[in-house]
Amino acid sequence: MSAPNLPAVPDTSKAAASLFIEMLIKGYSACDEFDVYEEELETFLERLADRAGADLANEFYFTLHREFNEVSVALTPKAYFDKHGYMYDQHIFWMEKVLPDNFDEVMEATWVAIGATDLKDVYKQLIARGFEWSEQAQALIDRNSTTPLMGEINTFHTGPSNGGNHQPKKPSGPKL
Repeated sequence: MSAPNLPAVPDTSKAAASLFIEMLIKGYSACDEFDVYEEELETFLERLADRAGADLANEFYFTLHREFNEVSVALTPKAYFDKHGYMYDQHIFWMEKVLPDNFDEVMEATWVAIGATDLKDVYKQLIARGFEWSEQAQALIDRNSTTPLMGEINTFHTGPSNGGNHQPKKPSGPKL
């Protein structure tokens, strides 16, 4: 049973996935908007994730990372990245419902693929579950990484080359 002020859980998995993303991006400000406690919002998000099932993965971009001979993955809601051009930086506790069993959350929106050392294998696992690799998000991560992986990923990436709809904003203000 949801808190009375929250929307009803949609009947379809796609609609539940869409509402999950909307509420996730609002974050705890949704508590004020719907006049609910954090625990009620978290329970609602869990119910949405349950209803969304595998369709939840379709709402996320992923990027790949390699550190200490392990492969890790960062997830970001497509709607968030496409609007802001940045990775989502909060915990997404409910993703264990759609991630492979060997994935363990190590920090906000980031999971390590336990025992996995091959980028291509992890990439294939995520694609098979409905996640989409984003070239633009990967480029953002690679700019700040000591081990950029775009070149290696492009040797096996089979999807569209854009991997995201975000168009970087042109800098404004005086030239320095």
